[in-house]
Amino acid sequence: MCATPADWEAALRRLLADNVLRTRLGTAARHTVQARYSVVSNWPNFRALFS
Repeated sequence: MCATPADWEAALRRLLADNVLRTRLGTAARHTVQARYSVVSNWPNFRALFS
């Protein structure tokens, strides 16, 4: 976690310099969003709204 502006800058510079890290974090983020927020994963919630 970044607590200061300097921490943010260092983290962003690392992401800019490291393609493998960017790809890994992006892939992990996509999986998280699909698992938590997709229609498929939220189908029971959507169905409950209209029942």
